Amino acid sequence: MIATCEGWAGSREVVEVRFDPSQISRETLAEKAREQGFSPLPEATKIRPEGAKHAVASHTVLRFVPMTELQAVRVNAALYARRSETEVFRWLSPSQEALAKTVQANPRAPWKPAVGRPVVSAWKEAQMLVASLAATQAPSERK
Repeated sequence: MIATCEGWAGSREVVEVRFDPSQISRETLAEKAREQGFSPLPEATKIRPEGAKHAVASHTVLRFVPMTELQAVRVNAALYARRSETEVFRWLSPSQEALAKTVQANPRAPWKPAVGRPVVSAWKEAQMLVASLAATQAPSERK
């Protein structure tokens, strides 16, 4: 795989995969996609680029977890396919998974969406909020 790009084909959310045909044939790639529960589209399908990153994830706590573009595509695809939390979280680092669980545990905290923001600055901001939450917890609440 060389690159991926999120987008829409009609009303369906899709991921365009750019690949090196000298390394894998379109047919083999399509077969592997079907094995994972995805439906390859005909080559001539018109795809509109995605405006906002992780469209499905934007409705979950994962919208507050900074991710690389590739992670966002994989997480979004897993969510769209209604995969288990374990399968979705496998694309996250342990730190990202911990942040997602902290967001779940503190839904009223002033989390800022990480969607479309630079990963490093969004991560630093989230970590500052996590530290602030830890500092305000009573000693008996700390883990």
